[in-house]
Amino acid sequence: MKDNLVEIQIKGTLHICVDLKYSLGGYSGFSMEKNKRGYYLHVKPVEIEGNTASFGAFSGYKTLIQETTRKSFNGYIKALTTLINKHKDLIKKMITAVGLQEGLVEKDIEKVYNKAMEQLEAHLKKETEVL
Repeated sequence: MKDNLVEIQIKGTLHICVDLKYSLGGYSGFSMEKNKRGYYLHVKPVEIEGNTASFGAFSGYKTLIQETTRKSFNGYIKALTTLINKHKDLIKKMITAVGLQEGLVEKDIEKVYNKAMEQLEAHLKKETEVL
């Protein structure tokens, strides 16, 4: 199952998933805040069995990477490029936080981070070949 930019198996059916998704923003009833419109980085633990993915409510982390006025391919590429070039430390911190919650040790977290960066860079290369 490949609904995320990066899905890395860490043990059994448990994966750490990294994704870049567009959000319309607006008022959030959960946080009681106004969320900005743009592209958000999501890092979360997900159980993947066959074609089924499940994850807990409020599990994982999300943060704004690129504020935009509307969803577009160029906006996505800009956000992905910004993520890879300027936010490596942020990606590592988020993967570390999720990994520690799931019982991973530091050396395994480093391997997950390295695989995630390889897959993100490969995805960016594939998407920009079209341009």
